[in-house]
Amino acid sequence: MVFIACAFKVLFLSLFFIAIASRPTGRPKVFNVRRHGAKSDGKTDNTNEFTDIWKRACARKSGSSKIYVPKGTFYLSGVEFVGPCQNPIEFVIDGTLLAPANPNDIKQLRHMDQL
Repeated sequence: MVFIACAFKVLFLSLFFIAIASRPTGRPKVFNVRRHGAKSDGKTDNTNEFTDIWKRACARKSGSSKIYVPKGTFYLSGVEFVGPCQNPIEFVIDGTLLAPANPNDIKQLRHMDQL
């Protein structure tokens, strides 16, 4: 009975340390679109700024990334986010993303999981 209790403790501790070791380390790198040049006036085309931020976040090799869209209206004429990426990316949108009036101008998402 003592052997089973010790084996159970060893198994539990092993699983615990494996779970701790497999967690992402640290906080995600935050990419604030406004701090990277995007304008929240609802008129300026921010496609290049969003594409640049996406590429930086997607190429990051260590840790997760967070793309933060603060309050405001951000016009995008036809942005395209293409994966797969090196690590997980989280979008946090507190503002409004304004799409083109013509639906045919909207590009697509490709090779994306869990969006």
